[in-house]
Amino acid sequence: MDRIIDISQFNNVVDWNLVKANVDKIIIRVGFTYSVNGMLCIDPKYAFHRKMCEKLGIPFSLYWFTNATTEQEAEAEAAFLAHECRDITAYCLPVFVDTEKVNGYGRADNLPKDQRTRCIKAFCSYLQSQGVPAGIYCSLDWLNHQLDRSQLPFSLWLAQWSDNPSVHDYTIWQYTNRGTVPGIEGFVDMSTDRRNSPIDRLIALELDECGYLEKKNGESLYSKTDNAGDANYTKYGYELHNLRPELISYPDYWCADFQSWCFVELFGMDAAKTALCGDIDDFCPSMVNRFKASGRWYLYPKIGDLVYFRNSLGSAIHVGLVYKLDSDTIYTVEGNTSSAAGVVANGGCVREKSYPISSGSILGYGRPNYDKIT
Repeated sequence: MDRIIDISQFNNVVDWNLVKANVDKIIIRVGFTYSVNGMLCIDPKYAFHRKMCEKLGIPFSLYWFTNATTEQEAEAEAAFLAHECRDITAYCLPVFVDTEKVNGYGRADNLPKDQRTRCIKAFCSYLQSQGVPAGIYCSLDWLNHQLDRSQLPFSLWLAQWSDNPSVHDYTIWQYTNRGTVPGIEGFVDMSTDRRNSPIDRLIALELDECGYLEKKNGESLYSKTDNAGDANYTKYGYELHNLRPELISYPDYWCADFQSWCFVELFGMDAAKTALCGDIDDFCPSMVNRFKASGRWYLYPKIGDLVYFRNSLGSAIHVGLVYKLDSDTIYTVEGNTSSAAGVVANGGCVREKSYPISSGSILGYGRPNYDKIT
């Protein structure tokens, strides 16, 4: 995945050649609005950081730390930032406004949500009016409680220091503030581009497969809708059976086939086996056992988890991929299900579904080894 760092006056770069060899992109802080009086201030290291990126050919973008309390102030910040973009002809990433709390003493810390949203919208709208692609940097908590995302149709740089992000619609994910990069002293923020994340590539593939119908025989396997039937013939089982006839039965129930196929299709057989804790499978209980034996079985979800549903005896009977979640709902992509509410373990199509996180039908979650996929 892309290795993206952001740097400011608080980072001490001691060897730029090492930095170039170990990162893909850098987001440089241009400056900040002073938290007390609203003065626009240049980051003391901005000019040097940018000069070195340009000299060494390191792709870079820019950001500004806002403390605007009115739309007019936000536009003034954006105008300053847009001026610094005047010589950029191709953007490797959007240009961002950083919105966050300044330890309780920032002049914008206690803005009402609607006013903060208007300020951020004014900032980004001004950038885009100048031909600069705009984005918003904030934490997950800030996104959920301090901004109205429905009013902000701009790229998101999400700061959530965890194993997986809790939202899907981001452009960049800052996953730690304690990364290390050769050539930089101390810790540095690390991010990755969503478009190259294994989880998001998998989600995109599975969503693209939605609408596929199982077939009544072995004909038209590669058409989404032709020759629909209920005999469990699918391209997923067909291909996996050809690859692993000793392991994959065909035709047969295919919810696990679908998930295994997506991992193999996207990452290859060896990486799929690693991600799925040892092997692909067409049998949900076997998949669950592998996750448990590897210490990757959980009772609360993250995006990218495989969710397993139980039958009346408490055994795994069905599986889907968690592609989105909120405080009380998981959203899934499943094979061999239907549009009917609840768990449908033999429904004949690939589609999106949703369930309460508290649903008694959920057995638990297997968390694939995405970090071992290269």
